[in-house]
Amino acid sequence: MEKWQFMFFYLAVGGFIFQMILIAGVYIISKSLPKEKTDKELLESIYKQPSISGYKLRNLKF
Repeated sequence: MEKWQFMFFYLAVGGFIFQMILIAGVYIISKSLPKEKTDKELLESIYKQPSISGYKLRNLKF
């Protein structure tokens, strides 16, 4: 009976530590990725273009 209790305890502790490592890894990876442009930046870049054609506006991906 004691063996099962120890095994369950170590699995629970190991799972908790594994989750903390995963959370830290995702945080570090998300910080290293380039930032996405905000809506304001996208609209300013469209506004600053010398000529706005309908073709360019149709193919923008937000």
